[in-house]
Amino acid sequence: MSLQRFQDEWRALAQAALSGSAQRPWQVASKEETAQSWCGLLEQIAQSPLSMEQRMLQAAALLRWVAACAEGAPSPLLQLPPRAGDAQKAPATAQQCALLQELFSLELHDCLAHWLAGAQAAQIAIPPVLLPRMLDWGRQHIPLRQAIAAALDVRGQWLARLHPDWRWALREESSVALDAQVWLTGRLEERAQYLRQWRQRDPAAARAALQAVWGEEKAQGRQTLLAALESALSEQDAAWLDSILQDKSKPVRQQALQLLRLLPHSSWRRRMRERAHAALRLERSSPKHILGRMAQGVRNLIGSEAAADWTWRLELPASFTPDMLQDGMEQKPAVGKGERAWWLTQILAAVPARDWFADDCPLFGDDSETARQAAYQVLLQLCQGHEWEKLLRQALQENASLYRERALAQALLAGKTLMQWRAETRSESLDFALLKLLPPAQLHALLRQHLGELSQAAPNRIALMRDTLFPLLESLQQQSWEYESSAALLEFANAVLLQEKEMQTHALRHWLWLLAPRLDLSALQAWWSAMTPDGRALLGGFGTPYIPDKMPVLIDFRSRLAQAFAAALPQPGELA
Repeated sequence: MSLQRFQDEWRALAQAALSGSAQRPWQVASKEETAQSWCGLLEQIAQSPLSMEQRMLQAAALLRWVAACAEGAPSPLLQLPPRAGDAQKAPATAQQCALLQELFSLELHDCLAHWLAGAQAAQIAIPPVLLPRMLDWGRQHIPLRQAIAAALDVRGQWLARLHPDWRWALREESSVALDAQVWLTGRLEERAQYLRQWRQRDPAAARAALQAVWGEEKAQGRQTLLAALESALSEQDAAWLDSILQDKSKPVRQQALQLLRLLPHSSWRRRMRERAHAALRLERSSPKHILGRMAQGVRNLIGSEAAADWTWRLELPASFTPDMLQDGMEQKPAVGKGERAWWLTQILAAVPARDWFADDCPLFGDDSETARQAAYQVLLQLCQGHEWEKLLRQALQENASLYRERALAQALLAGKTLMQWRAETRSESLDFALLKLLPPAQLHALLRQHLGELSQAAPNRIALMRDTLFPLLESLQQQSWEYESSAALLEFANAVLLQEKEMQTHALRHWLWLLAPRLDLSALQAWWSAMTPDGRALLGGFGTPYIPDKMPVLIDFRSRLAQAFAAALPQPGELA
C-alpha cells in the first residue's frame, strides 16, 4: 500500500465532508495505482450510481478497513534499535540515574540543567527508563530542548519518532519527511516548526507553500508562520515581505518589519536608510582657534575621532507621505510624543545606528567592534545638550536591542552603574534587554556594583530593587554564577531581610529561591551553614514558607550531583 496515496485519498474525502458535498463534491485524488489494489475498489465506489453521500460513506468505510489492515503490517518505525546502543554515549551510572529520578520526585526541576551539563561533558545518555519523561519535559520546556536532544542515544531517537509531540528531538533531516502531514493538519505551533525545518532544506519551496495558504490563515496564524521565515532568511524573501506591510493585522505587519530589518540589502531597508540620511547629518566642525585646528589635524592623522571634531545636525520629517505608509510606518504617535518626532523614531528603529549616516561618513569606516564602540561613544557625547537628546538616546538604546549590537550596548553602559544609567536616561523603566548583550563577566560586575549602590539606598531601596535589581536578576537567571557574585547577592539578601519589613522582602526571597540552583555551590553552602535559626526563619516569611525546609534539600542534592559528575561537570561560568 502506498502511504502517500492513502493520505491523499483520506484528505480529499475529509475535505469534501467538512466543506459539504454540494459545495465540494468528492472525487478520487489519484489514479496511479492498479485496479487490482484497494485503489481500484475506491474508483469503483466513486463511479457507482449511488448518491454522493452514500459514495462518501462507502469510501470512508473502505479507507478505515485499509488503515486497520495496515496497522498489522510491519513498519520501519517499529523496528527496535540495535542492542549495542550508541557507540558515542556511555550508559549513566546507577548513582547518576538515581539522581535524575530523585530530581523529579523532589521537584528540583531547575537542577536539570546541571544534570544535562554533566551528561554532555561525560558523554552519557539519558537512562532508558526516563526517556519518555525527558522527551515530554522537553516538549513543555523549549530552552532545555537542545540539551535534552544532545543526551539522547539511538534508543531515544527511535522513541522520539513514535510520538508526534516528541519529534522536536529528532536530529536527522529524514525525520522531517515523517511530519509532512503536519503542514496540512497539524496545530499552529507544529506547522511553524515544520516550516522552519522546511526552510533549512528548501527556502524557496517553503516560502511558496506559505504563500499558497496565506489567504486562508487567520491573523494569529499568519503572524506565527511568518516568524518561521527567519530560518534561512534571505534577500529572496524581501519582495514578498514588502507586500505584507499592507496586511490588515498590525501584529502581522510588525512581524514583517522585524524580518525586513534583518535584510540589509532589501529595497525597504534602502528606503529607510535614505530617510535616515535625510534627517541626520554628521559634519566635521571647524575650530576657530589655531590650537583647536592643530589638535583636530593630529587626530585625523592618527585616525582618532573625538566629539569635538563633529557637529550633529538633525531635521525632523516635514510631512507624512503615502510611501511612508506603504513602508509600514504609522502616522499617529503614542500619547505624549509629537508626530514628527514619532516619524523619526520609526525611521531610526528601521536602520542600524552605524547606517544612520551617509556612506562617506568616516566615523564608521572601521567595522571592528572596538572601532564601532569608539564611534558610538562619539555619538553619545554629541547627544549631550542636544535639542533632541532624549529622542536620540532612546533611539540608540532601542537600536542596540533590536539589532543586538554589543558594541553600542557597551558604549551606552561604559563606566556607568545602573543608577547612573537610570538617571542619564531620565526614565523609571530601563530596557533590560540591552543588558543581555553584555558579556557575562561585565554583567556580573554591573550586578556587584548595583548591590553596593542599593546597600546605601535605604530610604527607597525596595522600590529600586523592583525597578532595577529584579530585572537584572532575570537577565542572569539562565547563567551559572561564580563565587564572587553569588556571595555578594547572598550577603546583600541577609542585610535586607534583617532591615526591611517581611511583607516588603517577599520578591527578594522568591528570587533567592529561583536562583539557588544556579548560584555557586560553595558560596551557597557557606551562606546556609553560617545562617542562624532566626535568619532561616526570615526566609520562610509571607509567600515563601517552603524555603527553610527546601533549601537544605536543594543544597544537599546539588552537592551529591556534583560528586556524581565530579570529573565531567563544567567549571563555574561554563553552564549553558
